[in-house]
Amino acid sequence: MKHDAFRFTEPALTLNPILLDKFNSTLGSSREKITSARFRESKNLLKEIVHELSSQCPEDEFLALFLFELFDQVETYLDDEFSFRARVVGSQFSDELGAALGSEAYYYGRLDERTLSQLSNLILHDVEIFRNRAAAGQMKRSDLSVNDGETVSKISSILNSEFKKNGTFHRISNYVGIRYSYVGVSLELSVSGSTWWKNAIEGVATPKTMYAHLDESIFAPKAIVYLSDVTEGNGPTCSYPHIYDQLENNTLQDIIGRVIGSVGNNPTSKLHDYYSKSYHQSMSSRNFRKHFMKLPETLRFNSHFGWDILAGSEFESQIAEREEVLLGPAGTFVVFDGSRLLHRGGLIEAGERIVLQVVFWPKPTFIEKIERILKRVNRLVQRSTN
Repeated sequence: MKHDAFRFTEPALTLNPILLDKFNSTLGSSREKITSARFRESKNLLKEIVHELSSQCPEDEFLALFLFELFDQVETYLDDEFSFRARVVGSQFSDELGAALGSEAYYYGRLDERTLSQLSNLILHDVEIFRNRAAAGQMKRSDLSVNDGETVSKISSILNSEFKKNGTFHRISNYVGIRYSYVGVSLELSVSGSTWWKNAIEGVATPKTMYAHLDESIFAPKAIVYLSDVTEGNGPTCSYPHIYDQLENNTLQDIIGRVIGSVGNNPTSKLHDYYSKSYHQSMSSRNFRKHFMKLPETLRFNSHFGWDILAGSEFESQIAEREEVLLGPAGTFVVFDGSRLLHRGGLIEAGERIVLQVVFWPKPTFIEKIERILKRVNRLVQRSTN
């Protein structure tokens, strides 16, 4: 069965499969080390691909802009990926939990009780602010979350110590092949009544897989830490192991899927108003879907595809059958590779859920440390001149 919302009469663009295969084999797996020479050759091959596609739409301004923005995002993604892949030394697994991360892309754990107590006391003020906003009808994720400031800094420090002590940093470092040593954190309250996660495509049935997605970056493993008890009704994190493997994306197709949701998001882009997309639901826009379907089939992928599954389809059933639901008391956490593990969370039917969204980051290189110092100096200079 084909989704009615994705039916268009215009033929798709074409791409020489030999050129695509050459690009994919040259760039190689996103998780293996790459040389500068191979990387440069990949970038040159990408230019050939862009030229071949763009030459097929000389009179379609918006389609040309779509391709331009899409492949600009792809190039940025490749540059970011190279900075990681140049450092990769190879994966290894030192214990049972590390092996689970390698084979299943996740494992479960629990915070130390002292750590849980510290965090629970630390978040009280911010959570109360979130509850007041929700009561006043301010239901956007940005209204009910915070990812910077003094409280978040303290939370990060506590988790850095916890994850070092319980072996999480060690396991992630072995898994990726780069040394990880600190975290970024977002404190979030999810409440019943929020609608950001509901299907925004008009006239189609909502699939059981709504909001199931893969994360964009393959070098930013995550953790979800429950700071409230989580049951079936108040937004448990759900995962769908091995669904990503089943997709069998080629390398460029996979990269496109991870960046395509950014196309047209910049308010200064001519595509912004032309698409008028919903939050994280690019396919809510008919114009965007039309451009997406103009891509050769070998390049079509959207990492946030849970909303786009046809309700009642065999694929929907296959995904739903794999669902694993993480229930547990405050202090329960899951460490996972969101780029490999299809997942979702926070779909609240009743009550509320308090979580920490945690992103793991590698130990910075000497150059990265210098860059951060310079950024801090620039901020201080700007403040002193204001």
